Amino acid sequence: SCFPGWYSGRTIHVHFRIRNNNNDQLVSQLGFSESLTTEICTSHPEYLTRGQQDTSLSRDNIFGSNYSAFLFNTSQNDDGSLLAWRTLQLN
Repeated sequence: SCFPGWYSGRTIHVHFRIRNNNNDQLVSQLGFSESLTTEICTSHPEYLTRGQQDTSLSRDNIFGSNYSAFLFNTSQNDDGSLLAWRTLQLN
């Protein structure tokens, strides 16, 4: 997948849905660290024209002050691609 873009008032994020037997169990979203989004928005040609986000994780109108609980873990693969993951446990 491509790294997502951003829109005003929101930090870069990905929505996801977990379903069981066609019923929603969880609908939420995960974001990326400020350092990663800044790097991508300022150094990758595909994102340079869009500019940097107009907000931060702590000022995002959805994530708010508890944003660290909703961030992807990330690492860069040997081929330069990005790996993003988060383990979720539903009770």
